[in-house]
Order: sequence, then structure tokens, then C-alpha cells
Amino acid sequence: MKLSNKSQALYDMIAPAVEACGVDLWGIEFLPQGKRSLLRIYIDRPVDENAEPVINEDGEVEQGRGIGVEDCVRVTQQVGAMLDVHDPISGEYALEVSSPGWDRP
Repeated sequence: MKLSNKSQALYDMIAPAVEACGVDLWGIEFLPQGKRSLLRIYIDRPVDENAEPVINEDGEVEQGRGIGVEDCVRVTQQVGAMLDVHDPISGEYALEVSSPGWDRP
């Protein structure tokens, strides 16, 4: 995915903070929307082939540990604090953090 200059600058700025939380930065979307922009961050964790398989709440077998709510909260707090200090987004913005989901490209 080709990022705009602003999106690339945001990606480069937040990547170390995301990785410090123990997850990978899978991608971002920066959507300027008038007075309030949206910064959506996708995080992921590589599948650990050596981890014990677990059965999730849907009864499906999963290998390794995926992204949980606690990961999203930790990244939101870390990145949010950094954005407050450096203020790279003018005006108000919403920050969303999630996994890329199962249907990712």
C-alpha cells in the first residue's frame, strides 16, 4: 500500500512506539475529515509456530497468540501520549487501534 507523505511521516513516527509495546505495526490509515481527522492503526503479532495450539471461544484451533484488547489499549495509550507531545496532526483527531482482522490482504 502506497502511503501519502503525511501518512508515511506518521508511520515512521509511531512505529517505534508500537514495537515497544511488543507488537508489529501492520499498517495505518490517516483520513483527514474536515475539522476532525481519523488515525487508524493496525497492529499484529506474528504467529509463533512453536506455541501450543489453543481453542478460542468459537471452538476453533489457533496457533500462537493474536492481538487482544489489552494490546490495543497499550498501543493506544503509548501512541496517544506520543502524539500529544509531538502534535503532528493539526486539529482534533480520533485514534483507533485494532488488528487487521482475518480478511486482510
